[in-house]
Amino acid sequence: MEPNPYQSPRALQPLQEQEPPDANSVRQLLVEIRDGQRELLQLQRDALKTQMAFSRYRPLAFIVPIILVAISYGSIFYLRSTMRPPMIPPRPVPARVPPNLPPPSASAAHRSVP
Repeated sequence: MEPNPYQSPRALQPLQEQEPPDANSVRQLLVEIRDGQRELLQLQRDALKTQMAFSRYRPLAFIVPIILVAISYGSIFYLRSTMRPPMIPPRPVPARVPPNLPPPSASAAHRSVP
């Protein structure tokens, strides 16, 4: 007898469940998985609590690196300015002495003599 496709299916008779021979190992594996998931969930909760405890220091953690960089640059420029060798003043330029030339009248008289 063919079942009518428009008729709702009948409830099946419950069968007696027979456990496979390796059911204990499967059950033990499922228990280990469940325990591992519980442990991971607990670790996540602990990490979240620790993270929330340090959230009050978040603005300080943002400012501290900026302060450290400013202090390092400031100390570098300060040490460069204090360690600079002393300025040696330039040597004075010696005054130029004009050459000894004969007086202009003598040079004119000297030219006229042939």
